[in-house]
Amino acid sequence: MTWRIPGDVAVTYDETHERFWALRVGSREPHGLSVHGYVIWQAADGAASTEQVADRIAGEHEVDVTAVRCDVEAFVPHLLDVRLLDEVTA
Repeated sequence: MTWRIPGDVAVTYDETHERFWALRVGSREPHGLSVHGYVIWQAADGAASTEQVADRIAGEHEVDVTAVRCDVEAFVPHLLDVRLLDEVTA
């Protein structure tokens, strides 16, 4: 299974193959969605540490790891478009 945003590339599993949830945070621009970063919403029990998950998300999306946060409030007032990743069967 893969976690994704419909019609967009998104994160998959972390290095331990445990599931986690993440939010993509961005704002709507004339050219489309401008992504500000990602928020780790919840890591499954036994998953890699939050730091490892953040590193994985940053690497897969080529963003600075500081753009991956554990608290959604970090992006306010930029929280104009938040989409929960959907679980999709591979």
